[in-house]
Amino acid sequence: MDEAIDYNALSWVRQELDETLKHARAQLEEYAAGAENKTLLQKCAAQLHEALGPLQMVGIKGAVLLTSEMEEVVADLLQDSVEEKETAFELLMQAFLQLPDYLTSIRSRKKDNPAALLPVINSLRATRGVQPLQETAVFSPNLSVRVPVSVFDVRAKKEKQDIPAMARAARIRFQSGLLEWYRGNGGDNSLQTLIDVLDQLQLYALSEPVARVWWVGAGVAEALRDSELEETTEIKQLFGQLDRQIKRLMDSGEKVFSDLLTDDLVKNLLYRVSQCDTGSGRIATIKSTYGLDD
Repeated sequence: MDEAIDYNALSWVRQELDETLKHARAQLEEYAAGAENKTLLQKCAAQLHEALGPLQMVGIKGAVLLTSEMEEVVADLLQDSVEEKETAFELLMQAFLQLPDYLTSIRSRKKDNPAALLPVINSLRATRGVQPLQETAVFSPNLSVRVPVSVFDVRAKKEKQDIPAMARAARIRFQSGLLEWYRGNGGDNSLQTLIDVLDQLQLYALSEPVARVWWVGAGVAEALRDSELEETTEIKQLFGQLDRQIKRLMDSGEKVFSDLLTDDLVKNLLYRVSQCDTGSGRIATIKSTYGLDD
């Protein structure tokens, strides 16, 4: 879930943070210029670590990720475990230039967007031989946002349903559509089957987290049907997870849906929605609800 940036705290620590990063950069520049004094690198690492505290307190996720990666690279330089030192120095200098600009944009109330920093973060990770971060790792939609009333109305009286029986019947239809889609035999009809099943599950949902997962899942299926998204192995795996969610509903009821497993699935589905340039009314509503156009 998104955590709000504390702008009041940011204004308090702004000057101190700027000075800390300025000193850290100066230490690195002096070392890179040929001083060959590891004390300078130690001081740089210490100042980067010192900057992390206020960044974490204020809640600027992008800056925290970048500063942490910078600190890791400096630590590896101290251990002489970086093969391409010149490249590492150049990337650290680039990061020292980019980080203040990013913080300035946050101070002007722009959205914290860690994905914008991924190129330099992943380049720094590459110098350490570490796998790059994927965009989904830094994608943090605010799942506490209420869904529209048309999706789930807390005031509406719901008909009592035999949830296990309803879920069992829904899963049979869902798996049939899924199998046809996986085989490439059903075309748009197989995706429409998935949409219809998810719409039915949303209609009979008794809680908002349950309605939300079916609503967003149906949105992704619509985007695939309308060629707004490319069919990938990752997306097909997400629909496999939706199938398992229907099984969870069948076996355990709705109480299991307020968990990290469900939230992670919704986050990954929303990431795919965010990749749609245009879309149906449902896609537009999902993007508007979670601020995905930003």
